[in-house]
Amino acid sequence: MGITRRIRRIIKGYVKTARERLDELEAELNARRELEEYLEPAGSTGAKPMPETATPPTGSAPTASQTRAAQTPMERQTAAGNSQQMSADLLAHFRLLGIPPNADMRKAQEAYEQLMERANPERFPEGSEERRRAEQIRQRIQQAYDAIKQHLDPTSARFDRLEI
Repeated sequence: MGITRRIRRIIKGYVKTARERLDELEAELNARRELEEYLEPAGSTGAKPMPETATPPTGSAPTASQTRAAQTPMERQTAAGNSQQMSADLLAHFRLLGIPPNADMRKAQEAYEQLMERANPERFPEGSEERRRAEQIRQRIQQAYDAIKQHLDPTSARFDRLEI
């Protein structure tokens, strides 16, 4: 067997493993969403949510969105390290990149670059199934990185939108 065939088989194995990992994470995320919907109190289905700008009723604690709005960016990042305050979607994004929820931006970027390199569709022949799957995997990785980047560095979105 030639070296190119061996390399192709190895790459196919890596892409298959990454795809299976993404599928498992997606299934876990769907299961969490179903569980959250099931555990939601029965009386809250018809109730309207409190607007974020409204003040809480007297004697009650402020909502998480009001607390977050009152925090400085550094406090938000510290609070972001607490996995209990993170949404299930954000935790799934951290798992997809293979980093812990308390990871910093440097670790997220390193994991992102490594995964994007591994799922490079240019490694596969044009029009092949493997290439299509690698492109899908790259899209998921990109979405996860964008969400994590926005979470860890809220000001980065403002700079990304700048036209120079």
